Amino acid sequence: MKNVNFTQMVSFRCHDPDAVVELAAGWDDMQAAAEIMGYIGSHVLVDRDDPSQYILVAEFGVVDPDVSAAEEAIRNNDRPETQLWAQKLADIIEGEPSYRNFDELYRTG
Repeated sequence: MKNVNFTQMVSFRCHDPDAVVELAAGWDDMQAAAEIMGYIGSHVLVDRDDPSQYILVAEFGVVDPDVSAAEEAIRNNDRPETQLWAQKLADIIEGEPSYRNFDELYRTG
C-alpha cells in the first residue's frame, strides 16, 4: 500500500498531562522547523474514564509516490531527534508504551 496515509498510535500511562502536552507541542515545533517529509501532525488523547491513560496519534502522508507514508514514518523514527524525543517520553511515562500502526483506508473530506 504505497499511496495511503499512515498513522501510528502510542498508548501509555502518565500522571503529568502538562509534560505530555509540552513534549508533543515541542515535537511539532521542531518538525515544522525541520520540514520533515510526510509528517502531517499529531494529537494527544486522554481517557475520560482513566485520566492516567493516553494515546498519542502521529500521522504521515504520501509526499513521494515512490515512498509510502509508512516508510516516511520509519525514516522519521530512525532520526536521532526522534530517538531523543522517545527517550524523553519514556522518562515521563509509567512502564513501556504500546505501539500500533495503521494504514488509512478512508478519511472524511
